[in-house]
Amino acid sequence: MPVRKEAPFIGDQKREGDHHRSLVRIAARLLYVKAYEEQGVNELALLAYRIQSIVFWQHTLCLLSFAVCAIITFGVLLIWLAASMSSVDPDFIAFITIFAPFAAVMFGTIFYWRHFQYGFKLDGGPIPKAHPAIYGDADKATVETLEKLFTYLAMRTSPQAYYINKRGVTSYVDRKFFLGSLRGLLLSSEASGRAIVWRLYILQTRLARYAKCAIRRLSYFNGTGRHRRI
Repeated sequence: MPVRKEAPFIGDQKREGDHHRSLVRIAARLLYVKAYEEQGVNELALLAYRIQSIVFWQHTLCLLSFAVCAIITFGVLLIWLAASMSSVDPDFIAFITIFAPFAAVMFGTIFYWRHFQYGFKLDGGPIPKAHPAIYGDADKATVETLEKLFTYLAMRTSPQAYYINKRGVTSYVDRKFFLGSLRGLLLSSEASGRAIVWRLYILQTRLARYAKCAIRRLSYFNGTGRHRRI
């Protein structure tokens, strides 16, 4: 679909909220003139649906593997910590034998999904490069137009995209999401489609934060079954 310029904004037009500035609406106006914006929105919805159908089972398997291994890993860790703080002397070898495999699968799932979206060289240099995107059988002209949009949004000098959660808090979108192989899902009108892009990334971030808190707590453990006050 060729790129067409939109007619300049003239007059005082009332618009509801920021919907006219959403990423989907902007992309639709790049694909079509304003009179056919609805057709552009429908095309983007179909594009996002095709991308989601391609990676759905792969993402679901990664998410389930991460969730199951995380529950088992932290369960074993809590049992070992509880035994360490009591009079019971836990078997460290048995703990590692059970803990290590599930922890390896949990972190391996995160690294696999990160590599699938961004490769290993996303943070390897001062100028990150885009990973080959998945668009299914989308029209070539449409793909070229969307790639120009994502390239612009990934630039440090471009306006930063943001979203507003249910509590009304504004959060800015990390520019690296526009470089991943699933960047086309950012144009999905469904939250479940967009969540595929950053769900495991958020879990990874929270897991790292919890791990730091746990390490900090353990660093104040004096071996007598009590924690020193911070």
